[in-house]
Amino acid sequence: VRRGLGALAALRAAGVRVVLVEGNRDFFLDSPALAPYLDACGQAHSFTAGGRRFLLEHGDLINSRDRSYRLWRGISKSRTARAWARWLPAAVALRIVTSTEARLAQTNFSYRRTLPEGDLAAAARRHFAAGVDVVLWGHFHRAWRLESGGREARVLASWEESGAVTWVDERGHITESL
Repeated sequence: VRRGLGALAALRAAGVRVVLVEGNRDFFLDSPALAPYLDACGQAHSFTAGGRRFLLEHGDLINSRDRSYRLWRGISKSRTARAWARWLPAAVALRIVTSTEARLAQTNFSYRRTLPEGDLAAAARRHFAAGVDVVLWGHFHRAWRLESGGREARVLASWEESGAVTWVDERGHITESL
């Protein structure tokens, strides 16, 4: 974590805008302790580049059939959980999160085995209808792409597994580097 924060600080020092989109294992990124390392954070982020409107989302809510995960997410990212996180000793909070995620890993395996392509396509079309040109998601760890009427939606490959980093330049061009 310290190395990661150091890398974010270095990017900011070089003039790069750092925006974090909260994922399923990220909690309370808006903490004042993280303020020196990022410019913005949230559940989603939109920006314009090269005349194209981009939307970044984690993607963990796309699969509506994974009800046990959605329940856990609703509870774990709630105001109540935030209050408990401040009150509970860090070791206890970590133990709760770790044990719950271990149970979820056993119950929702079927939802992680294959990409929910129908749900992804439906979510992409909703964003396209709202004026988004490019949607970028993570969460699923495997690359996927949909193009429709000059618009596109992508699930980005996991950096941890592929080593690929996705870049969007000022012209709105998307590239991946290893």
